[in-house]
Amino acid sequence: GTGPLVLVVDDEPSVCEVVCTLLEEWGYRPVPVHDGETAVAEALRLAPDAILLDVMMPGLDGRGTLAALKADPRTSAIPVVVLSALVPIAAMLDEGGAASWVNKPFDIDVLLGALERAVGRGWKPARVLVVEDDEDLARVLVETLQRHGVETVHAADGDAAVAESLRVEPDLIVLDLALPARDGFAV
Repeated sequence: GTGPLVLVVDDEPSVCEVVCTLLEEWGYRPVPVHDGETAVAEALRLAPDAILLDVMMPGLDGRGTLAALKADPRTSAIPVVVLSALVPIAAMLDEGGAASWVNKPFDIDVLLGALERAVGRGWKPARVLVVEDDEDLARVLVETLQRHGVETVHAADGDAAVAESLRVEPDLIVLDLALPARDGFAV
């Protein structure tokens, strides 16, 4: 990738591999690191745009790693997103300097949103236009998508679908083919 450089700090190689693969798909340049000491050294060497940091690691744990990063003026401005199975630790977020906290197992959109905010890129949720004339089915689709952080717009017929697609510029259209006024093929 050519996007922001991100240190992925986790003592579990499988977690690092999964997160790094996702970050590469999003255009980031991930660098896996498996302990706190190496994370501090790599942060000094590479000056990453952000750090994803696990808390529970042997040796220098996440709290100690965050403290070391924030204590050094060369690394103190690097945003740190904590990625942990623990419930958020207020001391790491408030005065500790972590930009945000994402719980494991993580929701991909939550992780991406936290990282995008940390590196200052304009993340926005996906926008989906649901074109469905059956009101009950449309309600189920809209509520399901919204529960997953997707911005959702509903159109009940083909004419409304065309108008809404021009107005909201959706990322995806869920389209019923059997619609009143203008069918899905015409849309």
